[in-house]
Amino acid sequence: MPHNNRNPAGASRGASEKGHSDRTTVSEVAKIVIPVEPTDRHGRFRARLDGRVIIESTRQPLLDTARTLVVESFDPNAIFEMRHAGADHVALRAPLWAAARLHVKDGKFVKHRSCADDPAKADAGLAHATYSPRRA
Repeated sequence: MPHNNRNPAGASRGASEKGHSDRTTVSEVAKIVIPVEPTDRHGRFRARLDGRVIIESTRQPLLDTARTLVVESFDPNAIFEMRHAGADHVALRAPLWAAARLHVKDGKFVKHRSCADDPAKADAGLAHATYSPRRA
C-alpha cells in the first residue's frame, strides 16, 4: 500500500498563505513505521518500508532512513517509528524532521554534519526539514 505521507509538488510545508503555522493535532499527523532487521554484519541493520529496502546496511537505521525519506519528499512532520522485525513494540520514535537532522557520534545524538553550523551546506533534501509547531 503506497504511503500518502509525501508532500505534493508545491504544497506548503508547515505554514499557511498568511504565514501562520498550520494547526495540526498529534492524531492528525501521519505516521511512518519501518521494521529493521540485522544484516550479516554485527551491529548493522537493514531498513524497509512497505517491503522496499530503504537502507541496505547501517548502524543508525532510524536516522539514515529518515534522511532518505526526507529527500524522497515524505512529510517532515510525520511521526517516524522504528521497530525491530517481529517485535510488537516501538524501539525508537521521533518526528521525521528531527531524526533526519541527527547522527550518532561517540554514543550521543548530534546534529548531522550537513546541517550543523552552515545551513548553506545543508543537503537539498534536508533544507526543508524544519519544525512546524503544532497546537492542540
